[in-house]
Amino acid sequence: MIAPGRSKRTITTVVPGHGFEDEIAEVKRDIRDLDPEHDDYDDRLAQKRAELARLKALPATAPRVETVGTGQTVGQYWNQQDAAGERAMLRGLVEAYYRPGWDAPRFTSGGLTPPEAVQQLAAS
Repeated sequence: MIAPGRSKRTITTVVPGHGFEDEIAEVKRDIRDLDPEHDDYDDRLAQKRAELARLKALPATAPRVETVGTGQTVGQYWNQQDAAGERAMLRGLVEAYYRPGWDAPRFTSGGLTPPEAVQQLAAS
């Protein structure tokens, strides 16, 4: 087992996925805004339709989770914190192990339920 003070600290973020709905809507607006009486209407319409087909054919990207190392250990980061920072770290640990909607708590601290532990940390 690795001691918590020596564990590498990482930051995990969720990178949202991306579809092309906004770009498709913009091209559709451009098509609606074309002036049918303009001399190059047919050429512009063909270009916009081609762009619309291209965008519709592009694959959407799914959201993904990225974890990046900070170059610090958890212990180093803890030692840099003031009392409020320590409470925030502890609160984050409790919240990481408890999610609303679980059928039962999966983490307790000192006999407290996770919500009680969070309230106690917030009040201190």
